[in-house]
Amino acid sequence: PNRALFNDRLEQLLGRRDPPEVTVIYCDLDRFKSVNDEYGHLEGDHLLEVTAARLNAAVRVEDTVARLGGDEFAVIVQGHDALLVAERIATRIVEELRRPVLIGSADVPISVSVGVARARSGVDGARTVMRDADEAMYRAKR
Repeated sequence: PNRALFNDRLEQLLGRRDPPEVTVIYCDLDRFKSVNDEYGHLEGDHLLEVTAARLNAAVRVEDTVARLGGDEFAVIVQGHDALLVAERIATRIVEELRRPVLIGSADVPISVSVGVARARSGVDGARTVMRDADEAMYRAKR
């Protein structure tokens, strides 16, 4: 899914009369630009495909993974104990994306910065929780 579908799903979840617990995990690949610059855009695209596959492997079936644009991805985690589950998933994401990726003939080390934010039921809209997750990701990056 892309940013539009992700935002639509998040809005629908948060707009319910009795919304479930919802947490967003915001991910940004570290050094993606350097992979594009050194190996070319086709290899950068390959890195994005590997990243998407690893993200999907790290989440539950009911979670939503989307590419927001560039090298940014996000995950919607919903249900009982969503924040605790999201923290576990975020740890798996970091571990999955810590493994090198074969680019050309080289094993290229990659990593990801991750931010997690919980929507306050009945208070936060999609923009607020996305902003909070994005800010948490930038704190992690620093």
